[in-house]
Amino acid sequence: MADINRNYDGFASNKCDSQWKVNKVRALHTMRDHREVERVYDEFAEYFDELVTSLEYCGPFFTSRTVSRIESKTDAKMLDVACGTGLVGDELHKLGYTQIVGTDLSQSSLDVLARKGSYTKSVHANFGPSTPLDFDDGYFDVAMSCGSFLPMHLNEKCLPEMIRLVRKGGYIIITTRKYIFEGETGDMKLRPGLIKLTQEGALTKMAHEENLYEKDGDDHVTGITLVYQVI
Repeated sequence: MADINRNYDGFASNKCDSQWKVNKVRALHTMRDHREVERVYDEFAEYFDELVTSLEYCGPFFTSRTVSRIESKTDAKMLDVACGTGLVGDELHKLGYTQIVGTDLSQSSLDVLARKGSYTKSVHANFGPSTPLDFDDGYFDVAMSCGSFLPMHLNEKCLPEMIRLVRKGGYIIITTRKYIFEGETGDMKLRPGLIKLTQEGALTKMAHEENLYEKDGDDHVTGITLVYQVI
């Protein structure tokens, strides 16, 4: 595995080139277990926003604009799953949304999030079927996740808990890389998981939009934003 926990000083002083940054992001996608995920994001939290911004990471922008199209009430209850340092909530806050809860495995990332003031609450948790959040069924109007459906991060087994937490008629929004959605890598089987839940009558698919997700060297990675309604 590439070592992403070194040479922070070089990054902070802007001495590292774009390929160095691309390699760091790629390494985030190849971790082996949840303990490693937690450790790496904790150690990398203070630099994460600057890193992904330098790579023109647009996922939070597209996610927040999708929210604004489907939920106009700025006091609607939002859940940001695997929120990291809060980039999605920062965008939602700019649009006037005031009730945003974030949950993440990395406490250091949540500490960065808290300093920015966009979220009303943060929950340190490994989100999934065996660790339900302490909220009533249907508590939220919208649950979203941006950039976190990856091997050893979130996978399709997390979807039922997202559904439980959203009211009937509310929405689930997922923004991710197109190749992640279309492939089955490691523990990730997002597309068949969503198809199954739709066939079972738990969700209705509302939208599937492609976007320019982030830079990868001289190229751009294609992303998708998916919208499902809870029924």
